[in-house]
Amino acid sequence: MQLKKEHEDFRGEIWTVTDPRIGEMTLLFTKAGYARGGCVHDQEERLYVLKGDVIIYISNQHWDEGIKGTAKDSTPDINHMHFNKNQPHGFKSDTDSIVLEIKPISTKTERDPIMRKKVQEINDGMEKSK
Repeated sequence: MQLKKEHEDFRGEIWTVTDPRIGEMTLLFTKAGYARGGCVHDQEERLYVLKGDVIIYISNQHWDEGIKGTAKDSTPDINHMHFNKNQPHGFKSDTDSIVLEIKPISTKTERDPIMRKKVQEINDGMEKSK
């Protein structure tokens, strides 16, 4: 198993762990108010909220129709989500958060232009408000 820091910026950090028995696990440490995602994978993916509160967005829904995800295992909030292959998704952190994504190692990832634009708008708004 190999842990690797992939990226760090104003939103937080991204780390990956690769294991042939499990797949690729991505840990997304995201600061409150920022968004990540807007991607599409050619295989199924699972998302787990390990810490904090996030709003999860699926497909090209309006951003105000997201699903609340939280590390607290309480109804109606959820702490995990399953994405079908080719299903655009992303999330916005309401609080500092840690999100785990698990997908097969051979997964091809592309950006969904509509959802990616929404992610960028949220992040640009956060940077302008500083």
